[in-house]
Amino acid sequence: MNQKLPPEGWRWVELREVATIGSGDPAPQERKYFDGGIYPFVRTQDVGRVHVYPALVETTDAVNDLAVEELRLTQWPAKSLIIPKSGASTFLNHRVLTAVPAYVASHLAVIVSKRHVLAEYLYFWSLTVDSRQIAPENNYPSLRLSDLEKLKLPLPPLPVQERIVEILQKADEIRQKRKQALELADKILPALFLEMFGDPATNPKGWPTVSFEECLLDVTRECKRVQQHEYKNRASGPCPVIDQGEGFISGYVDDTTLLYQETLPIILFGDHTRRFKFVDFPFVLGADGTKALRVAAEFQPEYIYWHLRLAQLPNRGYERHFKFVRGLRFMYPPANEHKHFANIARYYADRCRTLSDALANADATFQSLLSRAFTGELTAEWEAANAEWIAERQAFYERLPRLVILALLAEKAKRAGRAAATVLITALMKYVFLFQMEGNGGRRRLYYFVPYHYGPFSKEVYADLEALEQEGLVRVEKDPEEEKTKITLADAAKIEERLAVLPDDIKEAVAVIIETYGDLDHNSLLEVVYEKYPAYAKKSRLRRRRA
Repeated sequence: MNQKLPPEGWRWVELREVATIGSGDPAPQERKYFDGGIYPFVRTQDVGRVHVYPALVETTDAVNDLAVEELRLTQWPAKSLIIPKSGASTFLNHRVLTAVPAYVASHLAVIVSKRHVLAEYLYFWSLTVDSRQIAPENNYPSLRLSDLEKLKLPLPPLPVQERIVEILQKADEIRQKRKQALELADKILPALFLEMFGDPATNPKGWPTVSFEECLLDVTRECKRVQQHEYKNRASGPCPVIDQGEGFISGYVDDTTLLYQETLPIILFGDHTRRFKFVDFPFVLGADGTKALRVAAEFQPEYIYWHLRLAQLPNRGYERHFKFVRGLRFMYPPANEHKHFANIARYYADRCRTLSDALANADATFQSLLSRAFTGELTAEWEAANAEWIAERQAFYERLPRLVILALLAEKAKRAGRAAATVLITALMKYVFLFQMEGNGGRRRLYYFVPYHYGPFSKEVYADLEALEQEGLVRVEKDPEEEKTKITLADAAKIEERLAVLPDDIKEAVAVIIETYGDLDHNSLLEVVYEKYPAYAKKSRLRRRRA
């Protein structure tokens, strides 16, 4: 990313200034996992593709409380950005923003946003990071946290971050829906094949069978090949290159004399990857390890393609697998059955091409928006038209954490029937923690909590209490003998005036937290927090005394 001067109101910051960065823990033994757990354990294989809000709890194993206490795992909060540490190339293509609190494996780096940045903003920004920013001296470095901490990002005011996230989320939602539609369409034909003909591995309908040589011809030698370095970094061109890679088209070249445009369609097979591709347009064969197969005239190519797709080939890693394809037997139903299936397959192929084009357009739109989002270009006009509102909103966001503290203290006093009830700092810390975990409604993170002597702890709460004390809004009294710090409201009228700007939903959330937990005594409050959030009890003095 080109680090030119950011727009007015933006600033360049290092990642460590706006986020807490750490590593996960060694995975617990398999016996420590159990079904139906509350929180997932995110492993490297779970960070398999780009997600914004994955339902991790539905896709990964969970860790029970016993494992948490025994293994002293760190629980990372919801909306933690997780990336593999195995290399910058992996970092560029794999990350996950957790939907729920989670435990994280040791080969993963975790980025937790602080109060000045939205977690979603960090996620989308991470999609733009160039590997050379992390370790320019190595093409495939092991990701060091110290390198990650020094990455610089443009930081606009929070209202601008919200605007950027809103635009990118909408664009991403469109492309995800189109991708889901394409994936759904791709499931129709295999289901239809199995219904019409049965499983090729077992031939349950007892069709006659033929050998590989009777229905397929290996025409690989008729294709002119190109090596990866000639096409891998080409995103467009007159001649598409198809190899055994994950993507359908792997690159482009300019030399039209390389095109295979004889009898089409043709089926390509990845000798190492075991992937089949149905190609019905002129193409260039890429790299080694890809076989080109032409279907015999008496068979419909679409039928043979799906027969191959549904065949159960053994997986021998990076060994060659073509010998297993040659050993297949192919079901041979009547020709009219082949043709009927092929006609349906062509219809769905046309629909899938339409969906693929729509997905490509959605991807291009998203990438265009992403490229402009972090330069200020995407929101420049909006920022100019709403400058006064942005400044007012930013000022409110800066005050919000302290306003939440005041609201909790005021609600506690209201329930106690006194103008200024005294609250212990440990209790206030838990109220703020519970508000963030249960009453914050998915808003941005106000505080970063870590497990400490009396459960969840945040240094920022102390800093905000000190600021409130300097403003004459609270009194902070320390009792060295009892090792207690007591908080009392100091100016009820002034506090009421300050709290008038709080939205009703936040006031309601504060009231629910105090109504639910405010009448608990000190030890009962701690026990409730420890029971609901056991990861924050691992350094508890109270638990240690009872052990």
